[in-house]
Amino acid sequence: MNIKLPLAILILFGVQASTLSGQQRFAVSIEGGPSYTYIHGSQDNSDFLKPILGGYGGVAFQYNFLDKLAFKTGIAYERKGADLLVNSIMLNYTFHFDYLTIPMLIKGSFGKKVRFLVSAGPYVSYLIHQTYINNHYYPYNFDYPIPDPSSYENANKFDFGVIASIGIEVRIKHQYALSMEVSDHYGLVNTGLFPSFLSESGMQYNFDHDAINNAVILSLGFSYFFPSGNMN
Repeated sequence: MNIKLPLAILILFGVQASTLSGQQRFAVSIEGGPSYTYIHGSQDNSDFLKPILGGYGGVAFQYNFLDKLAFKTGIAYERKGADLLVNSIMLNYTFHFDYLTIPMLIKGSFGKKVRFLVSAGPYVSYLIHQTYINNHYYPYNFDYPIPDPSSYENANKFDFGVIASIGIEVRIKHQYALSMEVSDHYGLVNTGLFPSFLSESGMQYNFDHDAINNAVILSLGFSYFFPSGNMN
């Protein structure tokens, strides 16, 4: 039996274990900030879908399994959405989609006291609330289309996509850190969250385009590293 490969793997993990023995392996963080969120799809939606400001905030957990690599996950509240503006029928709404999001990231960090951060991985989100704001500027138009609640029944409450982020982290003493990251949450599934619209006269307007979420987030974080030795 060839034992070279198993022996090499054992040596590699032994080296990494000794490297990490003087560093903190576990960390918990509070993160949050504003987002620039919009909808994309298989067709050009830019004529009637406009980006809005959203938000992101939650708790993250990190495990450092190698010297410069960590697994990061957590749970966060995330607001996505878009402005829907169709001039031909004077339709003007702002839609808010509120999610619970779980990221699953591999995070790389480079440096000592000031560290450069790079993260990537998938996310999964579940829709917990959906609202809309009527931005109608013509109060005397009584035939103004309104969302049809029954059209939400076939909407996809799950959102799935990928995250890519870069940032910096500044260590404070041995157990604390402040961070700033810019991340792109790029959706991969059609949520179908935009409803049909009905007017009082019975006219129906359907939204037939894909509705795929996308958000660019600027987040600030505060981290606590559980002690397991002295930092290098």
